[in-house]
Amino acid sequence: MKILALYASPHKPQSNSNYLLDVILDEINNVGGHQVLKYDLTDMTIGTCINCGVCRRPDSKGCFQKDDMPTIATAIGEADYIFMASPLYWWNISATLKGCIDRFYGIPFSFFHGKTIHLVMAGQSETSNEGYRLVKNTMQCVCDYIGAHLRTYFASASTLTIPAWDNETLIAQAKTIGRKF
Repeated sequence: MKILALYASPHKPQSNSNYLLDVILDEINNVGGHQVLKYDLTDMTIGTCINCGVCRRPDSKGCFQKDDMPTIATAIGEADYIFMASPLYWWNISATLKGCIDRFYGIPFSFFHGKTIHLVMAGQSETSNEGYRLVKNTMQCVCDYIGAHLRTYFASASTLTIPAWDNETLIAQAKTIGRKF
């Protein structure tokens, strides 16, 4: 299985969401038989979608912008599973991940068809916070639209008072997700 991991936190190396993603990926690697490709979206150049429609024209070769999205699109097309990790910012995913997802519109939806998407979130608010629900609902709508399946939605809380790397409960939950592979 090929697994693509996209993470989008500017708080490296102290990123709670990236730490939890790494715990999941380490467990997947321990299971074996999987190829994992991980991209730090904050180190990549991803232009903002301007909704010009060029990418959806019948004769189009994709978005006109010259950036790193073709690399991500190729990896999406080759992946069986896609993991995304982001902190919860203002009731939403980070702007970096949101910008990447906006550009999904320019990728042939056939690249996503039948793929499984997993989302890992970390934030200070408790998981009952409206933001987590809004993100989950939005991601479900995105997945429905592009023909993918939202399988795992792993939201963690209180990461400022107890960082993920010191939270045995979160680590155990992340390991359980990884072991399912």
